[in-house]
Amino acid sequence: SSIVRLGDGEFGLMRGASVYFNDWRQKFNKDLQKGLLGILASKSTNMIICLPGDHLTMTKEELEAIGKGDEFRYWINSKVLLHKYVQNDRVYGSSFAFYPAINTGIDYSKLKTYFLKKRVVIITSSLERFKDISLGKSTHLIEAPKSDGWDKIDEIRETFHKLVKDNNYIPKEVLVMVSMGPAAKVFVYELAEEGYTAWDAGQFFDLAYKNIQAL
Repeated sequence: SSIVRLGDGEFGLMRGASVYFNDWRQKFNKDLQKGLLGILASKSTNMIICLPGDHLTMTKEELEAIGKGDEFRYWINSKVLLHKYVQNDRVYGSSFAFYPAINTGIDYSKLKTYFLKKRVVIITSSLERFKDISLGKSTHLIEAPKSDGWDKIDEIRETFHKLVKDNNYIPKEVLVMVSMGPAAKVFVYELAEEGYTAWDAGQFFDLAYKNIQAL
């Protein structure tokens, strides 16, 4: 399955706000907002939609206990939005799926076996850091901007599809791992609809590589 993880930034964009964190940002864009809402509304069976379930369901007291009491109103507003889209017959994943400190059951030996069956395409920023990474039958890197990834989405789409065409890859043999902020979510959804397997994995690919190397 493809994997899309929605968090506070995505809910902020869906509610009409830009997102800023330290020196990173994603400016509000109506097309991006529409794409994110489309993910929530999707009936696709080949994609796992992941939500920050713990934060969505915690009481104000529980959030205060972990030092996040000021986020309570934010998550209340997000739940109001989510109520319009949640599907009672869908199983949702956790937005923290790629955080080993929270998801302690990640099996890197199984990941290694899986990766070796795939043509891995990694889309992220500052590629120089990962120039030696090798995960699958082949590993390709596509540069993404550090901020405002949605501004470059057309260029990234074109680069990805050219790479696939030039190498004569078929969708079922490709695994795309994307680290591009909120823009990654919509791009992963698009790729899943095209028959690719794509993971909105953040920079988990780097951690996976290091753990696989240590096996």
